[in-house]
Amino acid sequence: MTLNEKLELRVFESIDALEGIRPDWERLSGAYPHSTTFSTWDWLVPWWHAFGARDRVLAIGGYSGDSLVGLAPLSICTQREFGAELSFVRLMGDGTSDSDNLDIPAVPGHEAAFSHALFDWLENQTQAWDVCQLRTLPAKSPVAACIVERLRSRGWLPYISTRPQSVIELPETWEQYGRMVSANERAKISSRFRKLEKKYTVEIRKCAEQTELDSCLGTLFELHEKRWHELHALSGP
Repeated sequence: MTLNEKLELRVFESIDALEGIRPDWERLSGAYPHSTTFSTWDWLVPWWHAFGARDRVLAIGGYSGDSLVGLAPLSICTQREFGAELSFVRLMGDGTSDSDNLDIPAVPGHEAAFSHALFDWLENQTQAWDVCQLRTLPAKSPVAACIVERLRSRGWLPYISTRPQSVIELPETWEQYGRMVSANERAKISSRFRKLEKKYTVEIRKCAEQTELDSCLGTLFELHEKRWHELHALSGP
């Protein structure tokens, strides 16, 4: 799609309104090559019910005909900064430090057109917000790159900061993973393995099949809970 072709932007200002496009949102997530859990309905809507009560939904959908080709799941919150009460445009899911890779998904080929349409819409709505703060956008986000390019072409100076992702790209084998960590960390792992092997038969394997995921996650959560109970018991009341 060329930049001269126009997308229709539709604004969704409530979770109930987003409910109506849930199937389209899920199809968009499947079509977006950089999709992660954190930009899906299944993450953002439960997050909103838990933490978004004081904020306002401002999701912007980009449509080519009847097809949703881009979605900016935004929100508006008010907080005191710089000595004044300011309205911030943020990504849904931001603000509690438990979301990573919040993104603005778009169907390949529509990233530039959607980002430019979104930029123009926000620029025309500046009476409704004071600061646009899009945190945790992944470095590989095509829409984010287009927005930064658009800002610079208009003579604006974007402020960009980076931080490590809370994600570890796992290699194919446990041995390869061992070579990725520091010598100090390898020593800790070896020590703990020796303690485990004195009592148990230990096997390390990778969950590589979708059918195994529920069982593996269930075991992980169970062990995690036992660990926290043990730490609580050791710390006392």
